[in-house]
Amino acid sequence: MERNVAIKKVLDDNNFTGLSINNASTPDEKKVMWSDLVQGKPELEDSLSTNAKQMKAEMYTTMFKDSTDLDHPCRIPGSVYLKCLQDSVKTTEKNRSAKCLPLFGTFDACRRAGSGGGGTRAPTTGPAQAQRWARSWCMSVPGQAEGSRY
Repeated sequence: MERNVAIKKVLDDNNFTGLSINNASTPDEKKVMWSDLVQGKPELEDSLSTNAKQMKAEMYTTMFKDSTDLDHPCRIPGSVYLKCLQDSVKTTEKNRSAKCLPLFGTFDACRRAGSGGGGTRAPTTGPAQAQRWARSWCMSVPGQAEGSRY
């Protein structure tokens, strides 16, 4: 445990952005999904079949839960939003958005706060802020060997 904390501290101190950005072996679909989770908006397009929407929602949820510690402040709002997506795969994008948008707003506010928790820091946007937020996760980056946390 101490080793992991020390490694995370060194990575944070040196503004390490994560291997997902530079890992050529990571499939493009995982890079896109990762980007949706840390700076975009995970969505299910109407052009997908119900089964494909369900699969995509499960992939978002699995990636998110595998990438956050249980005590991360954004874990609950993110999980609630992704659960809303999963529960509404049979509805249209418009109806799903109306139902899940308030939940996404809470998740997005947590992401914008940097380390989560709705701190007093003013929300910021953009890639640099998203990288800071992603670094705040104790993450297993898509494309890394199983069991590797950094």
